[in-house]
Amino acid sequence: MWIDESEKGKWLAVGGFWIPLEKQQDLITAWKNMKKSFDLSEDAEIKWHFHERHPVRKELESKGKKTKHLLEKATKIVQDFEHITCVVCVIKDERKNPFWKRILNNLSPRDFYCEAFKYVLQRVAEDAEYEKWGGLLIICDTPSTGGKKAISLGAIKRGHKAVFNAYRNYYKNGVGIGPSKKFSDKALRDLNFQPSILISDATYHDLLQIADIIVGCTLAWVDCVEKGEHSRKQWVIEQFKKISNKFRSKYGNPSFWGDGLIIWPWQHELWKDLQNSLKETIHAC
Repeated sequence: MWIDESEKGKWLAVGGFWIPLEKQQDLITAWKNMKKSFDLSEDAEIKWHFHERHPVRKELESKGKKTKHLLEKATKIVQDFEHITCVVCVIKDERKNPFWKRILNNLSPRDFYCEAFKYVLQRVAEDAEYEKWGGLLIICDTPSTGGKKAISLGAIKRGHKAVFNAYRNYYKNGVGIGPSKKFSDKALRDLNFQPSILISDATYHDLLQIADIIVGCTLAWVDCVEKGEHSRKQWVIEQFKKISNKFRSKYGNPSFWGDGLIIWPWQHELWKDLQNSLKETIHAC
């Protein structure tokens, strides 16, 4: 599984996709061919959000091309590739009590990275148990939690080793019951998961770049729907529509809702607005 995160305002999204080992090279080849079709180096870093000085943005603009068209091709690859399964957890930091500011400096939605990661792992663990996987290796783009000092307060976990420590706990003790309610809360080691996550950098790895596209697109969609920016963000909604067919949808209600896509804390009105945004007939800008 390939994991990335994206942050926007009070929102944090953590997730990505899993894929059989023997299919990964086909996906890498498709990704590199996409870069070549835009006259980019096969080493170019593709991501959902290109800042103004990003070398890929500058290179595309120098050739009269737009990042928008590159991202459309990127989401199309996810849409068309048969063997991808996506899961993304989107968390909103709703802490308003001044208590938190007194005990934590620089409140950040990244305080909840480990909590979002847990909800993602619950879904993966269900598939691992149901399909009797021979093993699972998890590769994360370098995770960033809310602060340097090690802190663990319920769902809030900070520090350089917070994600490693959280995963070690899940490896030994289980990650909680997932949406199916049908499987036991087995320790991840009993499901043939690796003993620890591995850390890499999306700058240098095509599959983490794909995870970035999935997570970044999902968060952009949630953010624009929450803000009621349907008309201005039609293109974003259309891109999420394309990749939504790859989200895990075994136990959602209906489809991937609450399964491949998790919103936490529960937001009833937003949930309805998100569902409605995908029912509308929207044409890409």
